[in-house]
Amino acid sequence: MSVIINGCGQIPIDELDEDMYEDNDTFQDASALLPGSYSDLTRTTNDDDWYVVDVCEGGTIDVDILFSHAQGDINAWLYDEAVLYLDGALTSSDNESLSGTVSSAQRVYINVFSFSGEAEYGLNISVTGCLTGLEPDRLEDNDSLETAERLMPNIYDNLTITEDDEDWIIFDVCEGGDITVNVNFTDTDGDIDAYLYDPSGSVLSRGTTSSDNEVLAHLNASAGQYAIRVYGYNGAQNTYDLSFTVSDCGPLGLMPDRLEENDTRETGELLTPNRYSNLNITEGDEDWILFDVCEGATITVDLYFTDADGDIDAYLYGPTDFTVDSSTTSSDNEQLTVDDATAGQYALKVYGFIGDENTYDLVFSVEGCDGGGDLSPDRLEENDTRETAELLTPNLYNNLNLIGDDEDWIAVDVCESGNLTVDVLFSHAEGDIDVGLSTSTGGYIDGSLSSTDNEQVGGTNLSGRVHIRIHGYGDDVSYDLRITMICP
Repeated sequence: MSVIINGCGQIPIDELDEDMYEDNDTFQDASALLPGSYSDLTRTTNDDDWYVVDVCEGGTIDVDILFSHAQGDINAWLYDEAVLYLDGALTSSDNESLSGTVSSAQRVYINVFSFSGEAEYGLNISVTGCLTGLEPDRLEDNDSLETAERLMPNIYDNLTITEDDEDWIIFDVCEGGDITVNVNFTDTDGDIDAYLYDPSGSVLSRGTTSSDNEVLAHLNASAGQYAIRVYGYNGAQNTYDLSFTVSDCGPLGLMPDRLEENDTRETGELLTPNRYSNLNITEGDEDWILFDVCEGATITVDLYFTDADGDIDAYLYGPTDFTVDSSTTSSDNEQLTVDDATAGQYALKVYGFIGDENTYDLVFSVEGCDGGGDLSPDRLEENDTRETAELLTPNLYNNLNLIGDDEDWIAVDVCESGNLTVDVLFSHAEGDIDVGLSTSTGGYIDGSLSSTDNEQVGGTNLSGRVHIRIHGYGDDVSYDLRITMICP
């Protein structure tokens, strides 16, 4: 190549070398790229450069072509998978930009060309808004005020708003409390909005911006149950973190704990032996805890608290409502014990002496059951039938129990065309467990009936609710349950 400059004759100019992505002169030969930055690219004489990028469902691809117009004019087109026009850039200045959004996952083509001259250029490619594979989070189903999840003020990470989803959270607020709610997310991945409602259902605060994150606040609240509603604007989907606080609740700042309402035996919370921290006795409050005990067991209940902050006392009642032990000291902590217990459901009553308030930790155990088993019904009970199945999301659930002729039924909502795997992990030496997987109407999907440790069932291309039946053969066996789901 040469040019003629008056008075200088012909002056040779070095031609640009082809770049590393040649030959990519047609869309059929397009070079596949990932989102990122690329330099030292060249557009040579009579050359078109084609690139292809995979873009997710609902994703937006943004492309910047960086060059000096003084060296050569570069233009560009953006096409979808069918090579239909999405965007074009034909300016006569430095640099060009393209952008396009696709409704379904597909390959998108970038065509870089010039009407004259050669030029060096770079590419910046980004893809945002990818929401493929979002699954219902661990708080589901909480899509309405009636099915809202009751939470304590805290940080709750990795929550999701899926298609047509709403998340409702309810929590208790003390008289005069100050409420602050933070919903943290990246708006370019999907716009999330939020509302705060008072006990009567009136809106107190709303977060409906079109930027990252939303904040809700209300000061000097009246005592009662409040609600947070989180949803996607115009059907947007996204992940988010929720954090909320309630402050200025008086000398101790106490609020009803996560086990409320459990103020009577009739509304008592059924628990399995374990440690339960950060429980609260508020003004005029009683906490009732229910648990099942096997024949001949030894029951030990410990309440840990600082008496100077408020005196807490406790009573333990047997299956016939008679007091089997009590602890009413005026010092730190209380302990209750029962030896050689009669089988049945026991009730623990925890309260503040003369209206005292305080926080406490509860630890209780049930050991030494006749017949060698120390197992109590687990936290998912009652879930002994398809109709009373416990709805769970994919996760690992430890320390579940089968006792005698017990059956455990679990329900799982599977995404459209999803693949589901269920592992039941146990020691066959302790007892045999078998597993079945069925549709919501009882149709067979898979079963596992081995006589070794662990069982696994699964299904592919599933949609909607399925049921897991876990059963034994009269033995008392503990197991872990692992549910894994892959969405297309």
